[in-house]
Amino acid sequence: MDWGQQVKRISVELVPREEEALREELSLLKKFEDKVDVINIPDLLRLEMRSWEGAAVAGEYFPAVMPHIRAMDIDLDVELPMKDYLRTHGIKEVLVIEGDPPQDMKHATFSNGIHGRHLEVWS
Repeated sequence: MDWGQQVKRISVELVPREEEALREELSLLKKFEDKVDVINIPDLLRLEMRSWEGAAVAGEYFPAVMPHIRAMDIDLDVELPMKDYLRTHGIKEVLVIEGDPPQDMKHATFSNGIHGRHLEVWS
């Protein structure tokens, strides 16, 4: 994909509260699959399911999925720690966002200073 050109995609964001609820939302959304280009899944620390796990579920329903990865949760100078999981589940894109500070102050964070960044998991 050439990011120098304007890219228009219709994205639907689904919050992965529980797998069963996510599957129900995806089933309902399936009737609009010709109008939806990508399903994006936010990463909310208060939820048990992480964004890449929700994206793997969404990938069973839609060909293009994009989990959010919180920049403060990873070191952007090294490979993504969940890279193998993403590849195994055919997830080719992630959206790296700054993210809100964790409510649990014991949660490790990185100071990456970004506002939003698109990464391709592989070409």
